[in-house]
Amino acid sequence: MLTEGHHQFDVIDAANDWSRYRMILLPDKIPMTEEIRGKVAEYLAGGGSLITSYESGMGPDKRGFVIPGMPAGFVAAADFSPDFVVARDALAEALGDAEQVMYDRGLLLKPTADAEVLADIWNPYFNRAWEHFCSHSHTPCERPSGAPAVVQKGRIIQFAHPIFAMYQRHGVRAYKQMVLSALARLLPDPLVKTDAPTTAHLTVNRQMEQRRSVLHILHYIPERRANTIDTIEDVIPLYRLRVALKREQEPARVYLAPSGDAMACTYRGGYAEVVVPEVRGHQMVVFED
Repeated sequence: MLTEGHHQFDVIDAANDWSRYRMILLPDKIPMTEEIRGKVAEYLAGGGSLITSYESGMGPDKRGFVIPGMPAGFVAAADFSPDFVVARDALAEALGDAEQVMYDRGLLLKPTADAEVLADIWNPYFNRAWEHFCSHSHTPCERPSGAPAVVQKGRIIQFAHPIFAMYQRHGVRAYKQMVLSALARLLPDPLVKTDAPTTAHLTVNRQMEQRRSVLHILHYIPERRANTIDTIEDVIPLYRLRVALKREQEPARVYLAPSGDAMACTYRGGYAEVVVPEVRGHQMVVFED
């Protein structure tokens, strides 16, 4: 979902230098060993931002969260599954006011007194099982549970559900929108902004010796045409793609590669803004210092 949201990211572990990053995501099931717990505490003390989901942030015994400053404490596993999420105003722009079904079981959390609830869990009428049948894959929504689905405290946002695994399994767009909206609250100025579709992959490479940044735009759409293989056959071009790259200073030159065609660039608000005339599969845009 980060790729579809055009965010730049690395996959890291405890051996990496976390101070390089403005944001760390701990998805779903990252247990807090002493080493990782210390890294997280040091990172937060240095001003970093954190998003956690489900059991990430718990101690190895899974009895509670051990990260300092977490927005909510652990109560129990949720009684109902599937259940629903209803956004409050902070996330309503992305999700609207409809109940979003959460197909995997989450946790019941208790927010701290100084935390802000961004979305709430609503319960169904009953758990869908052999005793109580519903013809749909979930029982309809009934009432608020009183527990939060998404809660924020300072630079930490916490999800009650395994939202990342849920998106991988079920592909529900609302799950992605919840995470991207949370990211926008903690990271309002990402490295790249664009109006590209979610099928486009944008990657920025920094070449220090050449004093330039190279933006790769990739647009190939795989299709599942066989049982086990995704196929790419057709190249679907994109036209007049707007891209803004976060930079500390205005670039001296911007051009397409490998053609070398010069590009008009507007520098404002800390971003170098360009309009890429065409992306036919792959296009590079070079920003020289």
